[in-house]
Amino acid sequence: MYMGMSPFDAPGTYSLLQYTELAEGIWYPVGGFHAVVAAMVRICERLGVDIRLSTPVSRVIMSPDGKTATGVLTEAGDTLTADVVIINADLVYAYNNLLAPTPYSRSLQTRQGSCSSISFYWSLSRKVPELSTHNIFLADEYRESFDAIFDRQSIPREPSFYVNVPSRVDPSAAPEGKDSIVVLVPVGHLLNSSSSTTFTSPSKGLPKEELNWPALIASTRASILSVIQSRTHCDSLAPLITHEMVNDPITWEDTFNLDKGSILGLSHSFFNVLAFRPSTRARGLKGCYFVGASTHPGTGVPIVLAGAKVTTEQVLRDLGMEIPWTGMGGVEGKGKEKGEMDRVRRNGGLISDFGIWVLAIVVLVVSVLYVNSGLLVTWDWDRKRGWGSGSLEGAGLGMR
Repeated sequence: MYMGMSPFDAPGTYSLLQYTELAEGIWYPVGGFHAVVAAMVRICERLGVDIRLSTPVSRVIMSPDGKTATGVLTEAGDTLTADVVIINADLVYAYNNLLAPTPYSRSLQTRQGSCSSISFYWSLSRKVPELSTHNIFLADEYRESFDAIFDRQSIPREPSFYVNVPSRVDPSAAPEGKDSIVVLVPVGHLLNSSSSTTFTSPSKGLPKEELNWPALIASTRASILSVIQSRTHCDSLAPLITHEMVNDPITWEDTFNLDKGSILGLSHSFFNVLAFRPSTRARGLKGCYFVGASTHPGTGVPIVLAGAKVTTEQVLRDLGMEIPWTGMGGVEGKGKEKGEMDRVRRNGGLISDFGIWVLAIVVLVVSVLYVNSGLLVTWDWDRKRGWGSGSLEGAGLGMR
């Protein structure tokens, strides 16, 4: 679920994320993630950057030959010319709404997206000591809860959910003696994209009927409150809620332009990562770049920030300008000495280009041997609900 995917379908490499958190710990910006945004704003203001808020962009302006981005057109009709256009809107939305429609832009909407969520943000009138900073509530029918989200794009009958109490570690997150709570309930994304301006082929049929999200939000809220109370033995939270905000798949799409309300952008399935993931350079359009969850390297605030650095370096190289923080022909950054964790080793073992090719050849050989071995792995789908229960009998795996 770190990547908005079912743990039963996600590549096994992502299991390393849990290890790194347990072994190395995690970082939390005091004041919440918006404190990172505020810090970037202060840097921009110090450097004289003109930040325009509440200025929606209708499209990216291109040169007469359509091969170079030359600026943007706002919804108010103002033209802003630029040498470089960097888009941090959702990549799928941007390709289908801000750039000229192409077969590639339409194909992006057919790619597998991450899940959506119903997220509750609660202000409580007092502290709830029974809740820790991080609280995970797992459904008894663990495997089935993920099937509902990722196979049927709906909400589980008994959802698993995550409760975060930031005021446990950050006094600025709530007034003294009170708590702030964030509840994240993973759900399926929308069945249709309302943000697309491209034509939908009739061969794909009529749009699918969406779920009744207002009713689902109400029932989910009641279920969440009941589960928290029964499992932690705390007092009922409902009377303690003084203020509530809610985001659901519809608001994720309408407010944040996330295609189908997929909160983590494109999925990190095999054909959506590495060379298959959309590039930070806009396809077929010079001077236009992307940052965000759906481009390289991937989703998550720290990863997106690292990706923004990658995009910045690409822009500077394409313009023939110095990259100050590399120490190569520019001004070296001032900061602490680099430690072992900051050093990237590119020329050793499987990390080298040669090692990657060797690994690819090994995978190819094993695949060919498997195909020609006559070995067949089958799944008993009737036992699928038992997956994740810890029972080998319910695994449904057969070999012959």
